[in-house]
Amino acid sequence: MRAQSLGLLELGAVPALPEAVELATGFGVDLSRHRARELAQADLAQCDLVLGFEQIHVSAAVVDGGAPIGQTFTLPELVALLDKVPSSSSAGIEAAHARIEEAHAMRKSGPGRRSVAEISDPLGRPPSTQRRIAGEIRLLVSDLAARLFG
Repeated sequence: MRAQSLGLLELGAVPALPEAVELATGFGVDLSRHRARELAQADLAQCDLVLGFEQIHVSAAVVDGGAPIGQTFTLPELVALLDKVPSSSSAGIEAAHARIEEAHAMRKSGPGRRSVAEISDPLGRPPSTQRRIAGEIRLLVSDLAARLFG
């Protein structure tokens, strides 16, 4: 399993912002080697799961990156949908794939589609807001791991 991070802005291969590095370190994550990468230069067609913080990230991943719509969600959207997927005794990557498929099947489609839960962009926000958003992301990622692999 491999994870990667992509953004919508053309920044070049710049390192993570110092405040992001500091917050991540507090959660036991090392971002010192992280460099920005642009979504427009990626091919997401073969990805098992694509997550964004905002709906615009999801749309760009599908339209610009070729991500499969059935495997592309906002992080809070997928966690909420997986809450509704019945528990299973199976574990592993195949079980996680099945849960993602079930989550996609639960989505509303068409003109009456509900709004999708998002995570606020912490960029440019006060440190207290950045810490709150980082904590929210940490909890959502932990919940996601438990629901997919737990």
